[in-house]
Amino acid sequence: FVNSDWVEKVEVAPGAIGSYLPYDSQISTRFRSVEGWVDYGEKEYDHGAVILEDDYLFNKIGAHFGYENYLNNKTIQVSGYPDDKFGTQWKCNGKVTSENNFMIDYDVDSESGNSGSPIFYSTGSNIYAIGVHSFGKCPNSWIKVNDSVHQRWNEWSKL
Repeated sequence: FVNSDWVEKVEVAPGAIGSYLPYDSQISTRFRSVEGWVDYGEKEYDHGAVILEDDYLFNKIGAHFGYENYLNNKTIQVSGYPDDKFGTQWKCNGKVTSENNFMIDYDVDSESGNSGSPIFYSTGSNIYAIGVHSFGKCPNSWIKVNDSVHQRWNEWSKL
């Protein structure tokens, strides 16, 4: 939300470092979210998607995150563009401190601007998103990829 209204467009710029865009960028005006967040502002449902018109950026990058339900005992990472780092991407590692059916709390450093960043773990050369950073402070929280989120993301990936 921006001033209680939805944004009208978003520039997607993977790997951006300030104004340097190593993979170029695309503008999107198509977005998705879920009723629990859009209609009721329930934090357990704070996730969505930016839908791109084509595979241009995917083809430039040549890689993507898989996504799966959270599995216990993984070292998790968050990577995003915190406001205090002036357009540069930062990554932190940490551990889960508690969880419920929808959200997980963790001890990873974050700052305003990290919202929407993927929570992920690596296994060999595979990287799996297991959540979306949603709320900072102590503890930080993320929306957990559970069966419902997994199903929704599968639907959105076909748009």
